[in-house]
Amino acid sequence: MWTEYAVAASEHAADDLIRAEALVARGVVFMWKHRSDLALPLFREALATVENKVGPDDLRVVDPLTSVAWALRVSGDPGQALELVRRAAAVNARTLGEEHPFTLNLLTEQGCTELELGKNAEALATLERALHGKERVYGPDHLAVAGTTNCIAPITRPRLISGTAIALRSARARTISRASSLTAGRVSRSSLMSG
Repeated sequence: MWTEYAVAASEHAADDLIRAEALVARGVVFMWKHRSDLALPLFREALATVENKVGPDDLRVVDPLTSVAWALRVSGDPGQALELVRRAAAVNARTLGEEHPFTLNLLTEQGCTELELGKNAEALATLERALHGKERVYGPDHLAVAGTTNCIAPITRPRLISGTAIALRSARARTISRASSLTAGRVSRSSLMSG
């Protein structure tokens, strides 16, 4: 049903912005099906439509920008994806603020893309900025903090076990461990409260 809605809305929407949202939704369906080759043109069309309607610095360009970046990364072009994620993070920061959770998530995505490109110094600076912001917004034991810490781990400590950094003797390492166990269903709620 979701696919049919996305197709119908993207083909018949009278309003350009609604049509662009439907194009993104349709592209997401293709991404779920591992068809970034089909998603990318839809995402690009949605981005062009939104930029033409509201301008390149409007908050509404962030979703199509990050969608294009996602498809580019999956398609093997992280360099071009990085430019778009940086732009999305800048628009978000100007509109919502530097410490808004969406901005911090985009910084994490930017840092992970920089890491993928081998730009370790840039990645570390970006990820640390995102990490410190998330610690202020969420507190040090939040899952969002653990995810960003896990992105930093390959730069600072190259050894990983099951996606969890070892040899980090901080609350961050405990948070990652607990989050990994929780997602694997091995930790009870009470064990998260201890320790």
